[in-house]
Amino acid sequence: MKKFIYNYKLEDLEEYFISIGEKKFRGKQLLQWLYQKHITSFDDISNLSKNIITKLKEDFELFSIKEKAKYPSSDGSTKFVFETHDNKFVETVVIPTEKRNTICISTQIGCPVKCAFCNTGTMGLVRNLSVAEVYEQINLSEILSGTKITNVVYMGMGEPLANYSVTVDSLEKIISETYKGISRRKVVVSTSGLIEKMSELASIEFAPKLALSLHFSSDKARNTYIPTAKNYPLDKLIGACIHYKNITGLDVTYEYLLIK
Repeated sequence: MKKFIYNYKLEDLEEYFISIGEKKFRGKQLLQWLYQKHITSFDDISNLSKNIITKLKEDFELFSIKEKAKYPSSDGSTKFVFETHDNKFVETVVIPTEKRNTICISTQIGCPVKCAFCNTGTMGLVRNLSVAEVYEQINLSEILSGTKITNVVYMGMGEPLANYSVTVDSLEKIISETYKGISRRKVVVSTSGLIEKMSELASIEFAPKLALSLHFSSDKARNTYIPTAKNYPLDKLIGACIHYKNITGLDVTYEYLLIK
């Protein structure tokens, strides 16, 4: 079975090229095409031999998701619905403005938190997305919209910190100069308040900005509308946000829906 290439890190690709009798520097060459140029086929790569291209096509799929639907808005934003390899669907939104082009990406199909005011929550958790499925939302959205993404927010379907390892690996793909190279100050991960994972996220090399989905200013209200909130009381949550700011030096955003 073919592998999805965006699941692989540089060191994995270097090992792959060595295993097929090529030099490891081919890994960096391939990475430039994957993350810096908008290739839609392995055939677009001009500095690898035809034999290598043939081998890549035999062993890998370039994309693990594909466009299913596209919904433009009057404000210039566009929502894409992508279909996964197992016929599930995930939503992504591109939001262009004068100063930045922001993409809102998803990390899960459905969501395990089940906030009462959230449509995705009614699905429950179908499954986690892979690193490839998370990152390709950026790549394909740039290709399909003709827009260069400057800012990334993890505010789509799912709780990013409930798919922690994939979120962390995808952050490296987005922030590291080895891959996409978007400044971590232009990347925001939103969470409903998983304190333990917030603390872990603060300590990683590619820690982004953090946004807390607060929504209510009392534990009683949060416990009523956000099922997981009872495990994360506000005093501890605010302490975790202060800790995140102290460790990373990055401001924390508080998200608040106006609900009647």
